[in-house]
Amino acid sequence: MLNINSTIVEDLHFYLPSSEEQDSILARLDTLNEKCKTLQANYEKTIALCDDLKQALLKKAFDGEI
Repeated sequence: MLNINSTIVEDLHFYLPSSEEQDSILARLDTLNEKCKTLQANYEKTIALCDDLKQALLKKAFDGEI
């Protein structure tokens, strides 16, 4: 098991982007999140339309129309 002591922690270096870069990253993530939400809504709408089409075709088939 690895023991972590203060010497090891003090030797660690972390890159922290500037506040402006963090804001830019956040803006890009927000944009991607909105696009994902739009894609999800379109997907759900497409699924519903496909289900409606399937039901309409089944009705026509059982009614002998096709």
